Amino acid sequence: MLRYTPRWMTVLLVSSILAVTGCGGGESKPTGMIGPSPDQGLENLKVLLEQYQQDKGRPPAKMDEIMYLEPSYPAGVRGLVTETYVLIWGAKLQPGSTGVVAHEKAAAEKGGVVLLQDGTVKQMTAAEFKAAPKAK
Repeated sequence: MLRYTPRWMTVLLVSSILAVTGCGGGESKPTGMIGPSPDQGLENLKVLLEQYQQDKGRPPAKMDEIMYLEPSYPAGVRGLVTETYVLIWGAKLQPGSTGVVAHEKAAAEKGGVVLLQDGTVKQMTAAEFKAAPKAK
C-alpha cells in the first residue's frame, strides 16, 4: 500500500537536499579583488600607527607591540604579518616630515604604494622610492 505524501513535504525535502549538496554549478570563481587595496592597507596601517603613538607616546619598535590593535586595524596588521608591507620600526609619524615609514615590499624593484611620515599615502616608481628619504 502506497502512502500519500503532501506536496509541500516533497518540496521541502528536495529543497533541503539541494541546499546541502548544491546544484550543478561546479567551482565558483571570485569576481573581484580579495582584501583591501595597497592604498587602503597602508591607510589602515597609518591609523594604527597614529593610535599606537597616541596610546604609548612613541612609535612601535617591534611587531608584538602592535598586536593588541589588530582587531581594530586588521588590514594594516595583516599586511605586516604577511610581509606585504615593510615598516621601519621605531620611525615616528610627524607632520612636515616626508621620510618613508612603510611601503609595499616590492617598492624598491617595481615601485609601489608608500606611507610617508606626514601620513601621506602615495604611489612611487622604483626610482622615486630609491631616491626618497627613509624615516629614522
